[in-house]
Amino acid sequence: MTHLFICSTPLQLINTINIKLNILQKEKVVLYVLDHSNNYKELFEQAINANIFFKVKLLKTKYFNNHWTQKYLITRYLVKSVEYLFYKLITNKYIVDDIIYDKFWVSFMDRSSWLVFLSYKKKNPNIKLNFFEDGLGSYQLLSVRQNKMDKTFSHLLGLNTVFEEIKILYVYEPNLVINTLHKKILIKSIPKINDETKKVLNKIFKFSLNELEVLKCKYIFFDSPFLKNKIKQQQMELIDFFIKSSKSFCIKLHPRSNLVLERQFISNTTSTIEMICMNADVSSNVFISVLSTVGISPKIMFDQVPIVIYLYKIIGLDKSNLINKEYFEFIENISKKYDRIFIPETFGELREILNYIKEEKQSAKK
Repeated sequence: MTHLFICSTPLQLINTINIKLNILQKEKVVLYVLDHSNNYKELFEQAINANIFFKVKLLKTKYFNNHWTQKYLITRYLVKSVEYLFYKLITNKYIVDDIIYDKFWVSFMDRSSWLVFLSYKKKNPNIKLNFFEDGLGSYQLLSVRQNKMDKTFSHLLGLNTVFEEIKILYVYEPNLVINTLHKKILIKSIPKINDETKKVLNKIFKFSLNELEVLKCKYIFFDSPFLKNKIKQQQMELIDFFIKSSKSFCIKLHPRSNLVLERQFISNTTSTIEMICMNADVSSNVFISVLSTVGISPKIMFDQVPIVIYLYKIIGLDKSNLINKEYFEFIENISKKYDRIFIPETFGELREILNYIKEEKQSAKK
């Protein structure tokens, strides 16, 4: 059986390698790396150096995401019509193999990945679509309602929607998945990362113990690359608040960060939080973010529970239309299971939480 994986982030590559080594040991696996992140060249080299894939290919398809963000609905569907009617012709420009794939694996279905899937489905109508772990988005994926216009449009062109094609969702914690709308989709477990897989990942990502220096900071703020100026400004105000509140504070910038900050507060660590958790215990740290997967990755992947502070309610992100409400529902559900996850609504509540953390730390010393 032959499998095709699509990756565009370090977390997706980590999970792909884990699945290959522990679920698909004897299967033929091809990996396509997309150029959608700033460090895609490094990711591509890491995938090649893994030496566990039948083939590794780089697909330069970032422009698909750019020309899909059309301002007007009519223009958007005109572009989509062209893509759907001529997907085979379009993908022939960047797909160079004639392999017949049995299963297609993806964490996030962007425009280019969907067109690639349609092309391989043309070659093999029985190809199966699987989604695999990608943090927060994976756990609320099956509670996202299909867009009726998209569904009607796809059916008029003789195509299924993404949700009609998905067969299995693979995640680390199946019991945490919210599935309210897509009961036909199976949910299966990805094995936790074992010692052998850890050795492989450390070698591939050239992990150094120097990367653990970030954990010397009690409070670690994980930046999110928000594009809206208002949210960027609010995030900066929150960072200023923490700089004034604690001497043991640093910021881990996102690879696509657009923040301008004083160098003294920025961590030099370049590893993902998943690689850090894999090599150290983070239970005594405080992870802070507006809305990031880093708040749940330690628990679901490594059974570690740092103190987590989500700040999206303080800036009213949950009241905006920028992010699906299912994200917030999932975080609030998981916060009820683990009493170390806090979601303050005001700066007053945030101060109370920080005082509680300080008191907890002092009690632990006694």
